[in-house]
Amino acid sequence: MPALRHPPFSPSTCPWADEDSLRKDNRGATARLAYDGFGNTTLTEIADAGGAVVWRQQRRYNALNQLQSVQTGELKDTFTYGPNGELTARTNAARQTTTYERNAFGQPTRITDPAGQSASLAYDGLGALRSATDFAGVSTTYANDVRGNPTRETTPDAGATDTRYDAMGRPVQWTDALGRTTKATRDALG
Repeated sequence: MPALRHPPFSPSTCPWADEDSLRKDNRGATARLAYDGFGNTTLTEIADAGGAVVWRQQRRYNALNQLQSVQTGELKDTFTYGPNGELTARTNAARQTTTYERNAFGQPTRITDPAGQSASLAYDGLGALRSATDFAGVSTTYANDVRGNPTRETTPDAGATDTRYDAMGRPVQWTDALGRTTKATRDALG
């Protein structure tokens, strides 16, 4: 397979000076990008008007085309994946790791930051989000209709917001905790 280049235009019809470089901006700075065979950006360099590189970011991908690391200058973030290709951890340049747990369907269920604080998500049997708890322990709950459309969102600060849908599953009415209602009307094209 030939290497992909972005954007897919000839240099004469777009602002690209060549396949891997941007033209100079109005201050003379130049951005150069390089891509792998899958079209992923592997290198971005910004050079000043004199040609000295002032910013550089390198991205590496594993054999499954997943982002493995991002190095910006001396700082490097790494990414770890589970057997099903799901992101399980991200480690930053300070060697602080954020972990991600998922259910059997690959949906995120818990995110734990480097300080050990967690945010969590819970789902119903159909995979619809039922609740989300942030790192401060504040929970938001969700209710859905039989089609899986979200019908109610309840937060500690704003209370409950209800949403109604038409027969085609499009939202048509929203009611906030104070009972204020907003309705949507549609023309013949929806």
